[in-house]
Amino acid sequence: MNEVNVALETIRQARIISAPTANPQLRRIGEVTYAITSADESEPSYVFDSQRLSWFISEHAPVISGVSLVKVEHLIGNPKFEMRLELRLNDGRTATLDQSDGLYYAEPFAHQRSGGAIISPVKHWGLPAELPFARMMLCERMVKTLEDMSQPGQRGHLLTVLWKEYQLAAEDAEDPQAKLSIEGEFMGFTAKAFGHGLVLFCSGRSS
Repeated sequence: MNEVNVALETIRQARIISAPTANPQLRRIGEVTYAITSADESEPSYVFDSQRLSWFISEHAPVISGVSLVKVEHLIGNPKFEMRLELRLNDGRTATLDQSDGLYYAEPFAHQRSGGAIISPVKHWGLPAELPFARMMLCERMVKTLEDMSQPGQRGHLLTVLWKEYQLAAEDAEDPQAKLSIEGEFMGFTAKAFGHGLVLFCSGRSS
């Protein structure tokens, strides 16, 4: 990620490749040149070249919901600071690009005391990587319950119902971050919110 100079008019004409609601925004100027700009273009832009970011976009076609440019200060050693680009993706992960053009994922970790696996419905059933599926994580028991009670084509609908029921319960809860016990239309279940907007769903009410 090497900082470069580009004319302001060129930046303004560049294609926005992050979500329209993202602020700041990520724009693509050419094959390997990008700009990070404020949504209203009121602040100076940060423009850089990155072969690795171009490869990532070409190979994975990520849906970028949020953009952050972070200045990391080193307490010891050189350089004294470096810039990092953090892209929040629609599947809940964060892709980070550093000044050495290194690119890596960070994935939120949700601890489950029972030791069971935590499963993404997007990866497990091939559902679209969009809301609400991209924000939902399921315990093994919930996956088995949904598979027992429905056909493959019905699971997206059931998950949408569960998500809406969770949202209603969270609106009424004193502490939306606490584990919520919900008696839904199809089943009783629990829902627990974690970082990056992820929510863990388990079948059965909390004991």
